[in-house]
Parts: sequence; structure tokens; C-alpha cells
Amino acid sequence: MTVAASEDSRALRCVVVVGAAYLVQGIVAAVGVLLLGRLAQLGIPLETQVGILASGAVPWLLKFAVALLLDLGPSWALRVRGLVLTALQGCAALCLWGLASAWTGGEGGGPGSLTGIAAGWVALNLAAALQDVLVDGLALDTLAGRQARTAAAMGLGHALGAGLLGPLVLGARIVDHGMVAGLATPAWWLAGLALVPAALLWLPGRPDKARAQRPAQRPLEPGELARLLWIPLLFVALTFGASATSGLSFEFLFQHLGWDYADYATILLPVAAIAGIVGALGWGPLVARLGPARASMIAAAGLGLLWLGFAASSSLWHQRAVIALLAGGEGLLQAALLVGLHALALVAAARSPMPTTAFVLGMAALNLPRVLAPLMSVKLVALGWAGAFATLAVLQLVAAAGLWPLRRSTTGVSADDAA
Repeated sequence: MTVAASEDSRALRCVVVVGAAYLVQGIVAAVGVLLLGRLAQLGIPLETQVGILASGAVPWLLKFAVALLLDLGPSWALRVRGLVLTALQGCAALCLWGLASAWTGGEGGGPGSLTGIAAGWVALNLAAALQDVLVDGLALDTLAGRQARTAAAMGLGHALGAGLLGPLVLGARIVDHGMVAGLATPAWWLAGLALVPAALLWLPGRPDKARAQRPAQRPLEPGELARLLWIPLLFVALTFGASATSGLSFEFLFQHLGWDYADYATILLPVAAIAGIVGALGWGPLVARLGPARASMIAAAGLGLLWLGFAASSSLWHQRAVIALLAGGEGLLQAALLVGLHALALVAAARSPMPTTAFVLGMAALNLPRVLAPLMSVKLVALGWAGAFATLAVLQLVAAAGLWPLRRSTTGVSADDAA
């Protein structure tokens, strides 16, 4: 086998490992949504729900400390990375079985032990957070110049887990067989997915750290550095609208439009899930051809124009085809935007002195609107539904324009990706 073929084989294995890890992240995110939804349906006090949700967020703060250790310490051998990732995904599966056990025995289909649920949720998120940062480091160290493929794998994995398997398969499983089955089923999935990073156990070598691979790149000019530091703020603005519409969707559909959950589950969820997979798959080649900044700008602008058109057509909102069109457009463009932004974060992080820490910061900026958007929901609704969508559309279009200065300094996609 030639050196080039060996490198391609190693890169392919690493891309598959990254995609599988993000599939795990998507499944964990879906479990969290379904878990809290079930607690709310059972009438568990809101304070308890918020407490469980907040406790699960704490382990993710450790990502910054682990990222710093990875950046400052020596590079890990691929076999060591494979062993640790396999162990962490196995631990995540055990945590889900623990959650299923804690739910067993409760009255009226409720949890047997809320303390056990909270503890299991913290443990699950700890395993997921550690796995996430190690996979990010793997992508930066082994997939330099393959940002488009890597970002597509990340986006596709998350779309499959959070958008397809979670709401469609697990949601139906919970309705038909109860929450215990809904928690035990993904445990088997995660146990099977733990075998994927084991593919690294047969790969020899210790890859150079991402920062050691930077000498071939030209030094950053002051203007370029300022634009790269602007990226986290842009990420917050670019994903705020999606978080806001997601948080308001149930109020809009069920209270304002009079939909019921059965129609939502049978019409909108499949449309959004399929569109999300198409967006994640299709945007990788566009990122490779145009660069992550331009590709992200197209997706962000498309999303803004979609919301603007929806706001202007309020007289048609009673038609379910219009709502399905919105769900499909959002699913496709939001998945496409995430692929572009992941690639943008990978390119920018690779040029940072602390690549893994920089990438973790970018991902934190992507997720921050999930906290900020609900705080603004009351003010948005006060504008009226058309006003809320129009406001989010304008914000999205302004944020999309903010990507224009980054189009040259973050091209960073090699011929390997464009091929």
C-alpha cells in the first residue's frame, strides 16, 4: 500500500469515528428532550425539571479544562485514543441502562427515583462531554485539510441522532412501550456504536498535533486575526434564530394554530428529519468548493429569507402544506448551516495556537443561544408571530452578511476535500 493510500485509509477511519461520535451526541441530545418532555407530561414540578436539565449541563464545562490539557500536553497515539473513546461510549451506554433502571418501579409510568434520574443524567453527560472533546481533538490532529468531509460527518451524525432516531424511533418507542424501553433502547445503540472507535486500535502511529502542522500556512495578518476572533460572536448571532424558533414552535403550533401532537409527529417530524439529512449530506461538497464562510453565508441568508417570506404570508398559515414547507426548509438549511459552521470552526481552530480549546469555544458559541433564546421568547411573542419571524429573519440576514469578511481568511479547504 502506498503512503498516500495509507493516509487516505487512516483519514477515512477517523472521519467515520467522528461521524459516529456525533451520532452519539445527537442521540444523547434527543434522549434529554424526550426525558424532560415526559417529566413535564407527568406533572413533575418545573423547578425539578430545570434542576435536572442544569445538572446535566455542568459536566460540559469540563470540556474547556480537558481541551487545554490536550493542547498543552503531548499528542496521544491513535490506539490510545481509540481505547479511551470506546470506553467512554461504553460508559454512556451503561448510564442509559442506569437511567432505565432508575425509571423502573414508579407509579403511573413515572420515575422510580428522581435522584437516580438526576445522577444518571449527570453521568451520561460527563461521558458524552469527555467523548466530544476527545473527538474534536482527533479531528483537528488527523483531518487537517479535510474540514468539509469532517464537518459533513459531524452534521450528518448529529442529524441522524437528534433529528431522525430520537424523535421518530425513540418517540414512538416511548409512546408504545413506556419510558423504560425508551431509555434502554438507545443504550443498545450506544453499545454498538462503541465498536466504531475501536477501529483506531489497529492504526499505528502518533499524529502530529494540529498546532505542529501549521508552519506550512502563512502567518496570520492582524486583520485576519481580528476577523477570526469575531467568529464566536457571529456563531451566537447565526444560531440564535434557530434556537428561538425551536423554543417557540410548540406554542406556535399547538396554541396559535391548533395542531395536535399526533399531526406534529406524523407530518412535521418526518419532513424536518429527512430535510436535515439531505442538508447535512449535500452541504459538504459545497463547503469544499466555496469554502466554509461562503457556504455558511448562503445557508444563513436562505434561512433568513425563508423566515421573512413566512412572516409575510401569515394569511396562509392555516394551510398545513405551508407549515410543512417551513419545517422542511428549516430542517434543510439549519443542517446545512451547521455543516458550514463546523467547517469554519475547524479551519479557524487549526490556525489558533490552542486548536482544541479554540474549537471547543466555537462549539460553546454555537450552543449558547439555546440558553439565551428562551430568555427572549416573551419579548419576541409580544411582537406578534409575524413580527417575531420578521425580527429573527432580519437578525439572520445581518449575521449572514457578517460572514462576508471571512471568505478569504478561512478558505482552508484542501484538494483532498474538493476531490
